[in-house]
Amino acid sequence: MNYMFKKIFFTGILSIMLIFVLAACKNSSDSVIVYDDDVLSNGYINEVYEATVATATGAENIEYALKSGSSLPQGLSLNANGDVEGTPIEVVDNHTFTIIASANRAVSAEATFTITILNQNASDVIVYAGSNLEEGYVDAPYSVNVATATGSNGVVYVIKTGDDLPTGLELSQTGIISGTPTEEVTDYSFVIVADSESADPVEATFNITINPASGNEPDIIVYTASQLSDGQVGTTYQANIANATGATNILYGLKSGSVLPSGLTLSTSGVISGIPTTPVSGYSFVVVATANNAISAEATFTITISRAPATFVFETEYTNIDNLEGGGISGAPSTPYDMVLTSPEASNGYFLGFTHRTNLTVTYLFTSDINATGTLTLRLGSEIGPMIINPTILEVKVNGVAISYSQFTIPENVGYSQEFHDFEINTNVALVDGDNIITITILENDYLNGTTGAPMYDNISIHTTANLTWVPKTSNIE
Repeated sequence: MNYMFKKIFFTGILSIMLIFVLAACKNSSDSVIVYDDDVLSNGYINEVYEATVATATGAENIEYALKSGSSLPQGLSLNANGDVEGTPIEVVDNHTFTIIASANRAVSAEATFTITILNQNASDVIVYAGSNLEEGYVDAPYSVNVATATGSNGVVYVIKTGDDLPTGLELSQTGIISGTPTEEVTDYSFVIVADSESADPVEATFNITINPASGNEPDIIVYTASQLSDGQVGTTYQANIANATGATNILYGLKSGSVLPSGLTLSTSGVISGIPTTPVSGYSFVVVATANNAISAEATFTITISRAPATFVFETEYTNIDNLEGGGISGAPSTPYDMVLTSPEASNGYFLGFTHRTNLTVTYLFTSDINATGTLTLRLGSEIGPMIINPTILEVKVNGVAISYSQFTIPENVGYSQEFHDFEINTNVALVDGDNIITITILENDYLNGTTGAPMYDNISIHTTANLTWVPKTSNIE
């Protein structure tokens, strides 16, 4: 009995050991995935992109996933089969990300890939070359211009990802390296990327040496702020703000966080130029003046960019005529809707006539988004022969104030035509931010057989930099 028990016991132990040995042998035969770094083909923003990172070997049914903390350029995604696809929406230069390749019963591996997304609308080619920069000194203010790229407008400059400037220095987007270095470096290299909206980015390598403290006293820059001349949307603008003193070779750049109105740029020589695209009023920004071995100074500038002037037309037949009582040539009264007449000569086919009534007032209501001035033009005609018009015959008020204007004559219509003519009566009418009202009142006269006669009203127009809106009463012609 004891013999049989021992035999069974040792047989069981051997079987268990055999199972472990086989399992160990099987585990030792797990596959090892091999995966190498690579550079993907370039892509273009807003253009469909496809590439693959499925280059791993050593196992079957390998799947691919982004390593935690890695990301693809915006607009792209990674499929488990290793396809990178999508439509990129940002420009990136040598963007890196890490992929993990894994499979069942295989040792996973990872590889780093590099991708560049370019601007598909790039019409310019930036030319940018590095150089050995002027040497600096520890604890001495330093400033140097690296904005030397050519071939495109609106170039901005940034340190390439992964590179750094010596401690204490920083690079502005306008291409000025400035600050007070705090460490010694010799022939220190870094890469700057020059980029613009109409060109692909270009890199350049620069070298700098920061020597031990020299003991020389730095210069002190004096910089005075000022009010800049006004500009206008769509019109070339230029202003010189290079009025800093106290040092030589002074460079100018926007303070971090400050921006110019859209469409304008600041050169390192202190010239603001460009074609503004957005209106601003009393807009402020800060400029920093720097120089090598000089204490920098800053100044705040203010600028106003007005809209390009536009002409706004207010049709008389669309004003509120509910309470008007006119008069015909015969002297008979006219109801409001009898006064809305048609004519192919009118600006939109309709006009207000039969207005022969003393003190008849046409009212135009509209809204302005800013305080502004404008040029007021009346479009009038006459059905009673030539009419000499002046402020004693036709009173024009803007926001309750009667405006003066020079006398003019409305010509007589030829035959049965109803002709209209434009009369510019004032080039400086004052508009207010908010609601505005213009009234035109016919005063007593003897143009109509010894009684009051009045013109035919087509429209008024205002040429201004303000944005004018109104609610036309189109039901008058329905």
